[in-house]
Amino acid sequence: VAGVMGNPGQANHSAANAFLDQLAGHRRALGLAGQSIAWGAWSGIGEAEEHRERIERALEAKGTGWITPAQGLEALRVGSIQNELGLQKNIDAGMTYVEFGPEMRAHSDNAVSNSVVPNWVDRVGVDSHFVQVFNRAIGPVVGITIEADGTITRDQ
Repeated sequence: VAGVMGNPGQANHSAANAFLDQLAGHRRALGLAGQSIAWGAWSGIGEAEEHRERIERALEAKGTGWITPAQGLEALRVGSIQNELGLQKNIDAGMTYVEFGPEMRAHSDNAVSNSVVPNWVDRVGVDSHFVQVFNRAIGPVVGITIEADGTITRDQ
């Protein structure tokens, strides 16, 4: 997110992230694999955690929060599913794709059902057009349905 919104004291991260965003876009325009993700601050790890107190105030001012490692890994997994073309290009280019093991998959599924999706529904509103789009386009891929009352059901 530093490349998109910027954060005080992170000009170096902002410049590097903006460059990586453009590099990924350029590679994709050439038909090559390229991906850049504007993550935001992950809790418990990395540079953001080292400056937690200062960054926490900035996150609150922007109306955002920390990304837990479980949320970040699940977002990466879902993004990989949604971007099969890019994933296939990476595999064709010699990269190895490793499936999550059963323990990580269970942890990830639990985080999505109990935290990531419900928090998102709270932010956008259960009556939002985005919830309908999720149920139509994303839910069937990841096995999740957002019910009319906002509860989450998983396909078994």
